Amino acid sequence: MLPKHKYCNKKKKLSIERCFKYQNIVVNQRKGSLDAVFYAFKIYEDLLSPYYELVQHDNPYKDVSILEDNMDVHLKARKIVQHLIDKKNICFLDALVNSQDMYIIDKLHKDQKRLLQDVRFKTSSSDARAVAYAQSEMERVWYNDLVFNMLVVEKASIRYYKQLVLKAKSATPL
Repeated sequence: MLPKHKYCNKKKKLSIERCFKYQNIVVNQRKGSLDAVFYAFKIYEDLLSPYYELVQHDNPYKDVSILEDNMDVHLKARKIVQHLIDKKNICFLDALVNSQDMYIIDKLHKDQKRLLQDVRFKTSSSDARAVAYAQSEMERVWYNDLVFNMLVVEKASIRYYKQLVLKAKSATPL
């Protein structure tokens, strides 16, 4: 039998602070939530530029363009690496910030999330093994899942964008 403790029958009252520990993160308003310098050098210079060159090399007789929204971080980042953009003749197409139909990556992330539902509900821990398993499953879906690859081909096709144009032309203005 356990000894009686003076707090044995008393429960601590639950509170939001007690249940959900958090750290208040303050974003520098002048800098924004995504750092344009990081985006310029890590994304544009290290990742996008080599990828763009590869796509151009594989499609020598086609115009290759990058579609982005007009988010402030993209525009600032492009100014930082303008020399690289000019040197490699990278072509950007800008669209409105809230044009969800234009950004297939958002739709593909939703499709990926749907395909990973079993993994999401089986994972209840954030230990290193669980994180590694989740990462490997995400990569499996992104690179090797036939259903997902068919969705990528469908949503990244010229036909998809032509359908968007027809949809926009037939829409009634507000």
